[in-house]
Amino acid sequence: MLKPTDLAHALTHDRTFTQAVALLNLEWETNPNAIVNNLVTAVDVQFARRLQEQEIISGKVDLTEYRDCAQLIAHHGGWLSPGARNALLAPFTD
Repeated sequence: MLKPTDLAHALTHDRTFTQAVALLNLEWETNPNAIVNNLVTAVDVQFARRLQEQEIISGKVDLTEYRDCAQLIAHHGGWLSPGARNALLAPFTD
């Protein structure tokens, strides 16, 4: 079950929700300034994981799989903040 704050993000489709959905569906904004101004953050990654865990949005990327997370970083790393990269790999490190 999602936390109340997560529900608020989902119901209002705020920035956190749209970033999480974009991350899961690999739908990056085409605005040239977006890569600088709208990097995916660790909070976005954590929220995207919760959306997948609750089967609200499945997406094109399975954040429970190391391979998907590593490929996401390799192919779309420019859209990810350093914290987001760490958050993607955190479940797979000892």
